[in-house]
Amino acid sequence: MRVMDFKGSVGLLKRYRLKPIIFASASNKDFPALKRQAVKIGYPCVLKLYAREILHKSMAGAVITGIRDEPGLVAAHKSMLEIIHEHHITRFELVLQPQVDGFEIIVGGKQDASFGPIVLFGFGGIYAEALRQTAIRICPITASQALEMIQEIPIPLDMHHKNQLADIISRVARLMEKEAVKELDFNPILINEDGCHIVDVRMLL
Repeated sequence: MRVMDFKGSVGLLKRYRLKPIIFASASNKDFPALKRQAVKIGYPCVLKLYAREILHKSMAGAVITGIRDEPGLVAAHKSMLEIIHEHHITRFELVLQPQVDGFEIIVGGKQDASFGPIVLFGFGGIYAEALRQTAIRICPITASQALEMIQEIPIPLDMHHKNQLADIISRVARLMEKEAVKELDFNPILINEDGCHIVDVRMLL
């Protein structure tokens, strides 16, 4: 399996009307370009490194949050260059996103050897390992079936957020049925008063 690049992942998601939070990316080490993007997006922001050599960005230190000004961006950029050098990475994307806070959940999909495409929903962030509560369904999954999945997990959500998540889950199910994607992770989706925000995506082909 190989990791799909960030722009390719976003392009595929858009075909299924799944839209990650606004971002700006750069495929080189040009700091002035990154600085212009940060000014456009606004501080505070998050810098991420996407590369095939890095499967789990957080574990590799390839996600830096809470960047509040240009000196913070300089330090974050330097850290990313060190990771690129350490892992001998030649092809990569540096992605900037606005800082978004909220409750973390996970929506993921995979091709199961016995059941075919499946989708899971559960707690994200620090609660994922601690609580280990997930709801799993075999595709296809309708919006009403997705709502049933959400009801299985004791997450305090209002109906507006539940409907948004159900729509995301059902669209992920359609993607997993139709595309040559072995695994897909939205980890996390952040939930706050403004809605449900897909802030990270990982696809394996």
